[in-house]
Amino acid sequence: MRRICGAMVILTFCRASFELAAEPYPGNEQFSRRAAAEGMVLLKNENRALPLQEGDRVAIFGSGQVDFVRGGLGSGDVTVAYATNLLQAAFAARAEGRLQLDTALAQWYLANPAVELTDGQLAEVRQRSDVALFVLSRNSHEGDDRSPGEGDYQLAPAERRLLERLAKAGFRKVIAVLNVGGIVDTNWIDEYRIDAVLFAGLPGMEGGPAVMDVLLGLVNPSGKLTDSWAVSLAAYPGADGFAASDDHVDYTEDIFVGYRYFATFDPARRLIRYPFGHGLSYTEFVLDDWSAAEEDGAIAVEVTVRNCGGLPGREVVQLYFAAPSGRLGRPALELAAFAKTKLLAPGEAEKIPLRFPVAQMAAYDDQGHSGHRHCRLLEAGDYRIYLGSSSWDAAARQIYCHRRESLAVTEQLTGYLAPKELPERLLADGTMEQLPVQPPPPPPCLPVRPDDCTRVEAEDYAALTGGSWLEYFYRPSGESGCCVAGWPDAGRKMIYRLEVAEGGRYLLRLRGANGNAEPIADALEIAVNGRLQNVTVASPATPGQWHEFIDLEPVEIELPAGRVELQLTTKGYCPNLDYFLIAPTAYREKLLACAGWPVAASGVRRQAQERGGRPVMFAELRQKPELLDEFVAQLSDEDLIWLVGGHEPNVWGGTGTIGGLEAFGVPALETFDGPAGVRLGRGLTTTQWPNSTLLASSWDVALVEAVGAAVAKEAKYNGVDLWLAPGMNIHRFPLCGRNFEYYSEDPLLTGKIAAAMVRGVQRHGIGVTLKHLAANNREKNRLRADSRLSGRAAREIYLRGFEIAVKEAEPWCIMSSYNLLNGVETAENDELLTGILRGEWDFTGVVMTDWGNNSRHDREIKAGNDIKMPAGVPDCLRAALAEGRLARPELERSAKRILTLILKTGKE
Repeated sequence: MRRICGAMVILTFCRASFELAAEPYPGNEQFSRRAAAEGMVLLKNENRALPLQEGDRVAIFGSGQVDFVRGGLGSGDVTVAYATNLLQAAFAARAEGRLQLDTALAQWYLANPAVELTDGQLAEVRQRSDVALFVLSRNSHEGDDRSPGEGDYQLAPAERRLLERLAKAGFRKVIAVLNVGGIVDTNWIDEYRIDAVLFAGLPGMEGGPAVMDVLLGLVNPSGKLTDSWAVSLAAYPGADGFAASDDHVDYTEDIFVGYRYFATFDPARRLIRYPFGHGLSYTEFVLDDWSAAEEDGAIAVEVTVRNCGGLPGREVVQLYFAAPSGRLGRPALELAAFAKTKLLAPGEAEKIPLRFPVAQMAAYDDQGHSGHRHCRLLEAGDYRIYLGSSSWDAAARQIYCHRRESLAVTEQLTGYLAPKELPERLLADGTMEQLPVQPPPPPPCLPVRPDDCTRVEAEDYAALTGGSWLEYFYRPSGESGCCVAGWPDAGRKMIYRLEVAEGGRYLLRLRGANGNAEPIADALEIAVNGRLQNVTVASPATPGQWHEFIDLEPVEIELPAGRVELQLTTKGYCPNLDYFLIAPTAYREKLLACAGWPVAASGVRRQAQERGGRPVMFAELRQKPELLDEFVAQLSDEDLIWLVGGHEPNVWGGTGTIGGLEAFGVPALETFDGPAGVRLGRGLTTTQWPNSTLLASSWDVALVEAVGAAVAKEAKYNGVDLWLAPGMNIHRFPLCGRNFEYYSEDPLLTGKIAAAMVRGVQRHGIGVTLKHLAANNREKNRLRADSRLSGRAAREIYLRGFEIAVKEAEPWCIMSSYNLLNGVETAENDELLTGILRGEWDFTGVVMTDWGNNSRHDREIKAGNDIKMPAGVPDCLRAALAEGRLARPELERSAKRILTLILKTGKE
């Protein structure tokens, strides 16, 4: 038993007991403070308004100083023992003699964070203070997108009134702190003559002190933007289509995302306020003595970075390329490599090497315009290399040119992920290319046989008829939750199109789970071709269990011959449906016999029966991994079904377990949410780190790798094994509600930062789960929205970061996303999960679903999605095995990957 310093919570569960530290790993809080400060970006600093000087008399305005946002909500939230806001940090700095603080103003905000000062109060503050510090705070959360209006992207009316008054009050300098998870409107910065602006992100539990460290100059800001901050939302290429449709998003801007778009279509720089890669310092740097050459198929650059100012500081060196437009069309600028200096003293210099493969500059031809369809290739022409400290700075400094006399194919790929309903896409010359559209086929009918029992999977209606909301159920309280198949948001009905061979009286028997505490006396209204049937569907209670399916009593309905619409409508709330059976009344006994599926004998019993010997136990497999095939072969179908579904957590506050096949000694891996830290919840406190965007803004792979190591140590300290992080989807548009969990608009930066995080975590025996694969770039209707994008956009933008992280860091797990990708659920997309992820990238780990997704379990397994979380659907898999829609070797394949994952962790 390990000894744990500090508070200890002992929790007992039915399967195991764990001692939890339920607290941060020692030293992590202060490391979180350092990491946050390293990522903060100084956007503007006129007349050396920052850093604050010892004699500055500072007045802090805005509710954000008290209601300071430490991190986003949802999976990106963390339960902490404390969080220090900006005002608390300012009081601490005052106590240390680092600044003079208007404490009377502070007390007004403490009493009422939304206070609006009178003219007299503001005049008093101005007499006592010469520096006004304005704090703008914004939060966002999983499950919903941000608003383009006031109080979110735009200033709230009260904030605008305050800034107008501060501009007129005559303060010697006005400084703004942006405590925001993503891009906000910044036109007011010039309008109200703000002298300095610091992007502080969502800096975690020690965010207030980290901001003060930068404002006071204790830390020289060295962060760089990971996104392009435009003058308005309308300037972004995805603005028109981001929320235009509930059920799909057309990625018509194609590869022209973020700075790629602005560099190509806005060369005069009228649309950008702060460019990608921008960030100022309190000191000055010069890049000189650079050299560039080609070595072994790579571009190798070396540059000297010199600190020419009066303060120690760090600089980020950025290398970009511009490829010839050719037949494919290319962005005017693409990030090729980057590196960050050490802390350079005034006058000190450091030589920085940068290197990237020439093949990295290849483009993907998805339509065959080059004559080489489905290939990555380098077209003939000049590939110009640029060097600088931001995308704008680099664009003015060409240092090398790679010349190609002829086209070269660098990689032959496949036509995976071709769009079916994306009508057009943007080209480099500003025109739109029309793409071939394959309209969906008309919905087929389900045949109802006159001489047998017809089984209908509840989920099938989504694929066959479309337009319905899955994964939804209603409780009496009105709360919602996840399930296998449920009801549409509007109307709460499902329509099945049937082809009935012979008309007559039929029995309908539903199989469902009612997780409410009380039975449902009358759950459904059933109509045939619009005519209500005189039936009552009752559902006994299965309290707390929404996947423990039971067979409901059959009801009798009238079905005419021919095309029939069978409509099921909930009368308020309903059971979670698994499937239903239809049979003529004459086949009542057969219908009753068809209900449910037999449970196979356990693997131990089966082996005892078939082999008559001792089973291979997991402890032996740990010693001899070569026994994996033999170990899996002895398992029954039920054992395999258990392995490919998640289960309840053993650690209080965890998100679920993987494995836990007790009869063979297979331990259960504990999963926990991310990416802001070890998110246990339920009152168990751990470290909250800066949000992902702020970490990436450091452009410091060594720092991020160290943060990953610290997260892993805290995970072990708290008895968990697998981190559901990092999130690494592309910042396609500023209003995505989950951008704060993701790194950047650029796939190279995203991939490199994610790879660093993976290395840091996994070298300590804790697994990571890259998420969400792929194109999860909007939260609105995320469970059924179809991301429609070209194969080129997929490979060059939305999959590229994942590809880098997989190839450079070998993550143990990947999570498929909620959304559809070109009309296919990502968890059922064999082209994505098997063709690209495993076939082209050589990924050997586990793919899991996001929690409570829409897709069907058997189709997931066949596609290469190994485990359904937080719970599997055993009935679905049993039926698929019995009916031949799923083969045992496919189950075994996923089971082997899951067992290999457990072996990697060393869990006993």
